[in-house]
Amino acid sequence: MLSSSVVSNSSFTVVNDGNITETYRISCNTTTAGGSPWSPGSVRSDDVFVLRGAFYTVRPSSESFKDDDIIPEGPSDYVVCSTSTVAIDASHTGKKVYRNTKRWLWFSFQPPTTSGTAAQQEITVTISAQEDYP
Repeated sequence: MLSSSVVSNSSFTVVNDGNITETYRISCNTTTAGGSPWSPGSVRSDDVFVLRGAFYTVRPSSESFKDDDIIPEGPSDYVVCSTSTVAIDASHTGKKVYRNTKRWLWFSFQPPTTSGTAAQQEITVTISAQEDYP
């Protein structure tokens, strides 16, 4: 059995460098060359991983991530950031991000319980922005 959960060692900086207030939408995909048996899901199982994301100023514990923070498989499915989704608390979120503002995104990764491959897998996270009126 693969390990149960790991939190990223550093955050990913997300910057609204546009000229409008934005709310982020986030999804993920496996992008391993030649294909991958892995897929994202809400419960880890054979070849199914769970990826959670949360905006926060410091590295959160794995227990800080919630089911509302699960990043689904895109592009047709995505999570829309709010004060409770993809956020440890309402102090640092991906909702109503003003122009020229930075946010720090952390990930919690739960690998599949078993893997159908020994090859390294690649996962791409896509963050898109939609205009949000103040």
